[in-house]
Amino acid sequence: VVDGEVKWVRERAELEFDLQGVLRGGFGTVQDITERKQAEKALRKKEETARQRAEELQKLMDLAPIAIMVANDPQCRVITGNRAANRLYEAIMGESVSAGPAPGEQDLTRRFFKNGRELKPEELPMHEAVAKAVDVRDSEVDVLLASGRTITMLGSASPLWDAEGRVRGCIAAFVDITQRRKLEEELRRSRDELEMRVQERTAELERSNKELQDFAFIASHDLQEPLRKIRTFGDMIVTRSGTHLGEESRDYLYRMQKAAARMQSLLSSLLEYSRVTANAEPFKLTDLNKTVGVALSNLEILIRDKGGKVELEQLPSLQGDQIQLIQVFQNLIGNALKFHRKGETPLVKIYARPVEQGKKINAYRISVEDNGIGFDEKYLDRIFVPFQKLHGRSEYEGVGMGLAICKKIVDRHGGQITAKSALGKGSAFIITLPARQKKK
Repeated sequence: VVDGEVKWVRERAELEFDLQGVLRGGFGTVQDITERKQAEKALRKKEETARQRAEELQKLMDLAPIAIMVANDPQCRVITGNRAANRLYEAIMGESVSAGPAPGEQDLTRRFFKNGRELKPEELPMHEAVAKAVDVRDSEVDVLLASGRTITMLGSASPLWDAEGRVRGCIAAFVDITQRRKLEEELRRSRDELEMRVQERTAELERSNKELQDFAFIASHDLQEPLRKIRTFGDMIVTRSGTHLGEESRDYLYRMQKAAARMQSLLSSLLEYSRVTANAEPFKLTDLNKTVGVALSNLEILIRDKGGKVELEQLPSLQGDQIQLIQVFQNLIGNALKFHRKGETPLVKIYARPVEQGKKINAYRISVEDNGIGFDEKYLDRIFVPFQKLHGRSEYEGVGMGLAICKKIVDRHGGQITAKSALGKGSAFIITLPARQKKK
């Protein structure tokens, strides 16, 4: 110990004797080897740390469910690996991974396939990584096991280099995805079966819908003539024999005429509803300003009689069936005028706002607002159903088909229609239409 610090020294001494063997004296040397001892200690500590880390890494690799293999030569024949790799190698080759390939053993490549084709050596992940000196990621191969069973492995490999920069082997990882592939195949088959059933069901519904449309068209069209005759003959009775009929008979005749007129109106609305699809025109670029202009022209007399006012902002152009869109705006504006509040001038506002996705306009939200009587929003779903009315026939005329026709037209355009309202505070009908129709 020197100044409280431990020093390592090496001592060497030599003794001198006379001819009679008597000790005459001696000399010696002392060498400070503290630094060397400290270096040796540090080296032993590093080696111990490296050994511990190697053990920890091996334990970690053995715990991994992924097979990790290391090939120490360019032919990928000398292999070491973790426990999962050993199990895989035993399953493929029938022997331990640590034993290496036996002399004269069948080539490993004969046991690997892809899409039913036997793979060449350079096509295997490990061989490809060594031959091309590149990383190979997520390569699927089917492996024929020694038991005759086939599994599917997902493999990745990376080359290893020696001090001279040459590829000396590779490290690879494989995971068994047989069950995943099986589940994916079952899912694909289920999806295909479901798609087929959906297509069949859709075709069946389309046929049924077509038949119903045809029936509705024919029924409503053919029933018009008998009703016209009932009304005509009723008018003739009133004209020719009205004065000879009693008050009760005239009342019955009046009720019959009124019922026939209502039935004729219902059939006309049903016919119009069925024509939304039957008489549809192809979609083309449509200027909604002109479309609303035509609707306003058709409603000119009603607007004048109601003393109404329509405020129209600049509207966009989009792809659609102009005739049907005219019908939509005509129904909505007509309703706004019909359901106005007494003593107040009907006011209708029409405007549009773009619906953007990113920086691209993919739809327009068009609003038709009024200051009318409004309705309770709990009836929102009901108002778009055919022949549904929120008011009695004595209050407001109509059969309850206008909004149902609007919805059917909007649905055909791939859009949506809804409304916001409150009793006594007016209504706002909002239509969302795509700017461009999808190609079929």
